[in-house]
Parts: sequence; structure tokens; C-alpha cells
Amino acid sequence: MVNLKTIGKRIGRGVVSVAPYALANAGAAFVADSGIDSINQVVDLPQVVDDTLFYSSLGLFNLGVVYPIATEGLGNFVRNIFGRNTNVIGRNRLKAGLLAGLTALVVSGGREAFENIDVPSNEEQVIRNLQGNPELEGRIQNYIDNLRGRGLARARGVEDYSIYMKDLKSDEIFVEVNSDRQQMGASTLKLAVLAAGFESIHERRLVYTSEIKSDMEAMICRSNNNATNRMINRVGLDDINNFVKEQGLYQTVVHSIPAGGRTLDNKTSAKDLGNLLESIYEGRLHGSDEMKRILAMDCSGHSDRLVDNTCIPIKQADLRKTGGFVDEVYGKTGTTYGVNANAGVVEAEFLGSGLVPYVAVIMVEDRSAKRDKSRGSYGIWGPRKSETLRSIAEAGYWHLHEKYSKKDFKCSDHNGVHPK
Repeated sequence: MVNLKTIGKRIGRGVVSVAPYALANAGAAFVADSGIDSINQVVDLPQVVDDTLFYSSLGLFNLGVVYPIATEGLGNFVRNIFGRNTNVIGRNRLKAGLLAGLTALVVSGGREAFENIDVPSNEEQVIRNLQGNPELEGRIQNYIDNLRGRGLARARGVEDYSIYMKDLKSDEIFVEVNSDRQQMGASTLKLAVLAAGFESIHERRLVYTSEIKSDMEAMICRSNNNATNRMINRVGLDDINNFVKEQGLYQTVVHSIPAGGRTLDNKTSAKDLGNLLESIYEGRLHGSDEMKRILAMDCSGHSDRLVDNTCIPIKQADLRKTGGFVDEVYGKTGTTYGVNANAGVVEAEFLGSGLVPYVAVIMVEDRSAKRDKSRGSYGIWGPRKSETLRSIAEAGYWHLHEKYSKKDFKCSDHNGVHPK
């Protein structure tokens, strides 16, 4: 007769004996994968090299740590570290090497399913210059290619840029690089929630209470996700997405923000964001004046990438000194794993030409980022991309300065990488 109690005890002992080694391998796999992802921030490793590094490091961990502990015991393993029983160590390392090889074969399929990373295409992406300035776009593209050559940006098809800049004084689009490409938009999608909210207020489906006002300000100024989700619930996702389609923003799709803030389903394009901001700035949408007030709020701790920490002048006194300055920015930043973006209307003033407002939308997306997996540490990738966005923003401003200002002035290079 089967003794279930005995079987249960044996299973329990088996789990207890195996669990530490399983957990150790899981930890080693996490450390190895994180390290390889960090390398990928600098050098875009081929998939075969990525896999070889992963399995080799996991195999060496089993070879050097897991198997010796399992066969010799923790005490003997520690003593062997200091040079005793070297012959035993050698035999066990050989056995563990075979075990590691078998483990790699078994794990290979499992890792692919666990990681679920699609290998992006290495095909060169076409830069579409629909209405932009070819000379300026060429300088920006050369700058990005230079970053790739220096290991500061990943390959096309993995890390891609979308840029849209429009001079609202002349109605001229002067930079248009991949501007129609749909990509993750992160918190820049909160612009659509804001505009749809004021449309609902105009249609009297919402009342502009102090609570709603506070949530709208927190959503834009502090990029508060809880406030954003409350606004989405009030307005309704269907109404928000219907509103953006009515505005002709066909690449824009808004979803609620999940826990953790990885808004990977929220999609838009640089041109969609630019057109929405232009409509707000020009007063074509209901509540435009109030939206401009919110978008221009001084948000402590939330620097933009269009003017802040650049060589773009920001003081009235700079008008005479440099021939121009930026007086105001109406915009929204967006960051999450795999996305760094900034969209805004910049109010510049140039000596001899007066006010020159322009739209600037600059977005970079790491297309290998997935819902359950992000490429490397955002703490490394994010700030680096912010500096790239600032350099591109400078190129746009100084292009307009050359066009409108009576004073010939060139800014110093921004960290040595200002497109010139």
C-alpha cells in the first residue's frame, strides 16, 4: 500500500535540497543577463554573442560553484577555495563542465520563451525628408551616426529617432525625420488626455472642479500616473481615443497606465504630438488657454530636453548679447524603459524679428524593450539620451536664430556633441 505520508516527506526533502541551487541559478541568470544588457547599451552585440555570453557565464557558475557545493558540501568547497584537495577539484570541475553543457542545451529553449525578445531588423531605416531642411536634417543624422560610431547609441532598427520641428511664424516644417513612425510615447500621451479632458468639460460631461484641475496639473507638471489614470477614468478611454482620431492623430493610441509605469502600449508619432501641440498653442481646441497655462508651469525637478541645460539663451538680457532667447516652453516630457521623448512649443524671440514660436518634438525609442524586459539600466540609458535630445534641440534653435536674428552668434558646443 502506498504510504502518502512517506512520499510527501520525500518530495519535501527533495524540494528543500534542490531549491537553494535552483534559486542560485536564477540569481546568476539575472545577474548575467543584466550585465549583458548593460554591455548592449554601449555595443550592440549580435544575438549569437549575447547567447554565448549568457550560457557561458551560467555554465561557469555551475562549474565553479553549484556542482562543487552539491558534491563536496559547502565546508569542503570553502576549504578548496584556499587550495586544498586540488585533485578532487579538478575531477569535479570536469564533471561539472559536462553538466553545464547539458544544462545549456535544456535551458536554451526555456530562456527564449522566458525572455520573449524579438530580434529587431538590422535593415537600414529610411529617413523621410518630406518637408524639412535637408542640410539641417543631414547634420542631425550625421550626429546620430557619429554617436553610433562612438558606441553612444545603438544600431538602426534597435534604437531609432523621430523628430518633427515646425516654425509657426512661417508655417514651415524645417525638420521631419521619421515623423510619421508610430512608436512608444511614454508620458507624452498625457497631452492627449489633457486635451480630451477639456473637450469633455466643454461638452459638459465633466465639470472643471478644483479636484480635476489639481489632477491635470499633477499629470502634466509632475507626470503623476495616478492622477493620469483618474483623468482617463473620468473622460473614458473610448472618448479619448475617439477625440484624437477626430483631430487626425491617427498614430496615437492611449491606454491606462499600468502599475510600475511601463506604458509600452501607449503609441504615438512625432508629427501627431506636434500637430496636437500646434492646435493647443494656436487656440483651436477648447480650453487651449488653460492648457497652455498648465503646460508652462514651473515644475521643480522636471527639466525638459528642449531648452533646460542647453546652450540656448533663456534671459531677456540675452536678446542684445546673443541676438535671441527663449521666453517660454509649453511641453511635456516622456520617459520609460526604452523611451525618452520631449514634445513642446518653444517661444523664441530674435533680434529684429520678434516672437518666433516653433514646435519641437524629439523622440528616441529602443525597440528591443518589452513589457516584461527592458534593455539595460534606464539610469544609464535615460540620461545619455536626454543629452542627445538636448543637442538636437539646440540644432533646431540655432537654425532659426540664423534665419531670423540680426546678430551673428554661435553657441559653444553642448558637451562637445552639438550638431554643427
